[in-house]
Amino acid sequence: MDPFSRPICLAAMMALDTDFNCGNIGTVMGTIFDAENIPKRWITPLNNEFYTYVKG
Repeated sequence: MDPFSRPICLAAMMALDTDFNCGNIGTVMGTIFDAENIPKRWITPLNNEFYTYVKG
């Protein structure tokens, strides 16, 4: 498994508050790797769109 995906997937397999833990790990890994080095399998499904339920 690639070094970007491994920590995210390990956190998900622990099954403890996965949305929070994986999201934070993904943020840190994205900062470390920089956007253009994130594996395409994480980016392509988003189709350059992102939705949030945060208002305002």
